[in-house]
Amino acid sequence: MHDVNPDLVGIKTAVRQMASRLEQEAQAAKQWASLSKNRGASEVGSRLEKVASLLEEALADAREVPPLLFEAQEQGASDAHSHD
Repeated sequence: MHDVNPDLVGIKTAVRQMASRLEQEAQAAKQWASLSKNRGASEVGSRLEKVASLLEEALADAREVPPLLFEAQEQGASDAHSHD
């Protein structure tokens, strides 16, 4: 899971995998929220809806990372070429 000295491509791959897991967990939280409410546990359902919302916020943030890493890769490549 963790490299000793990962490059930006490795970090980007890890973040994309993390985003995928966050998306799956947000969907699961929504399903459990719905099931809980249907079983009469409205407080549990409400809490799980909040969890789903927070996971979706984290997912949105995680999805913003790969383009930033791409920019960092491009900048690093540009800097390397300018030092040659």
